[in-house]
Amino acid sequence: MELTGLWGSFYRVSVFISKLAYVNALWIGFTLLGLIVFGAAPATVALFTVTRAWVNKEWDVPVFKTFWSIYKEEFWRANASGIALFAVGFLLYWNLTLFAGSGLVMLVVRGILLVIAFFICFYAFALLSDLR
Repeated sequence: MELTGLWGSFYRVSVFISKLAYVNALWIGFTLLGLIVFGAAPATVALFTVTRAWVNKEWDVPVFKTFWSIYKEEFWRANASGIALFAVGFLLYWNLTLFAGSGLVMLVVRGILLVIAFFICFYAFALLSDLR
C-alpha cells in the first residue's frame, strides 16, 4: 500500500533521511576501520558511489554490499589519490605561509584557499567514484 498525501511525503522524507544517516555511519565506521589515515579516502569514494546511485534514481541499491565492495576495490587507488592531494595541498599551504606575511589579508587568503582545497578534494573523490 502506497501512502499518499502529507503522510506519504513524511514517510518518503524519513526513509531518505534514515538512508543518509546509515551511509554516513558506514563512512565513519569504515574511516575508523582504516585507522583514519588509510580509511578516509576509500570510504569517501564508497560514499560518493552510493549517493551517485541515489542521484541516478537507483533507490534499491544494496547500501552495505555496494559500500563494502567499492571500499575494497578502490582502497589502494583512493589512498594514492588522497595522499597525492594531501601532499600537494600541504606544499601549497607551506609555501604560502613561508613566503607571505601575516595580518588580516593573509587570514582571508588562507580561509579562501582552505575552502577551495575542500571543494577540489571532494570533486576529486567524486570523480574517482565515477571512474569505475
